[in-house]
Amino acid sequence: MSPRLASALERNLKDGKPSSWQWKLKVNEQMDVIVEFLRDAVGQTAGRPVSVDGERVCALAVKFAEIVHDWFGERKVAGRLPGDGGVTARVIRFADVPAFVILKAMAIEQRSENKDAGDLVHVLRYAGTVEEVSEHPTIKSSRNRRYCRGSR
Repeated sequence: MSPRLASALERNLKDGKPSSWQWKLKVNEQMDVIVEFLRDAVGQTAGRPVSVDGERVCALAVKFAEIVHDWFGERKVAGRLPGDGGVTARVIRFADVPAFVILKAMAIEQRSENKDAGDLVHVLRYAGTVEEVSEHPTIKSSRNRRYCRGSR
């Protein structure tokens, strides 16, 4: 994590305790952004924070999160850096709609938090119809991949 970003983030408090994988960025007086670092749980215990090599942060190990290595979108994002850091633009990767829906549905099954259901409803509302999502390029090109066959 860059020193400038690290200085702008503070550990998010969860149940009064600082989280090692959730960080808070104060955007303005009315808005905070919570940043969560997640990683696949291959070789790790799912649901536990895991140290990120070379960093002073942890990432939460999430079962099947490795699907985002194959199922992702990219978008160039520009914005003002915290403090007097100027403006920068970066291409970021994010879980595409099918990966997000799969991972969020699994989160609902595992922990039943209202936030997960709300996230899922929001994405499904704006991602398109079930038919449109089922025709997403990731699904069409991956129907024979291990994630779709239930081989785990």
